[in-house]
Amino acid sequence: MFNSFSNLFASGPKLSYEILKENSQARAFGNWKLFNARSYEDKEVLVSVFTMIVKNKEKDQKLLELARNHARRLKLCKHPNVLKCLETLEIENGAECTIHVVTVRER
Repeated sequence: MFNSFSNLFASGPKLSYEILKENSQARAFGNWKLFNARSYEDKEVLVSVFTMIVKNKEKDQKLLELARNHARRLKLCKHPNVLKCLETLEIENGAECTIHVVTVRER
């Protein structure tokens, strides 16, 4: 019973990876930024996190739909020449929306 009450007051979804720093060697990906990250559970697992922040989701509805579509397609895509998507997460905070796409680390 108490567990269900604590779930009601949780602060929302969280990324299960610790973002370390922005990858300064990566080239620009439009509105997406690339970060290096590691798993909270296994500190040895390094991943790449692509993040897009939409400041005003009402005004930039087309950009938000495009970002959601990119994340959805990458999640479904299975091909040896395409990065494997491990997790996607969308966090809404008022008018701002942040989309994270976690992929295996590119070598």
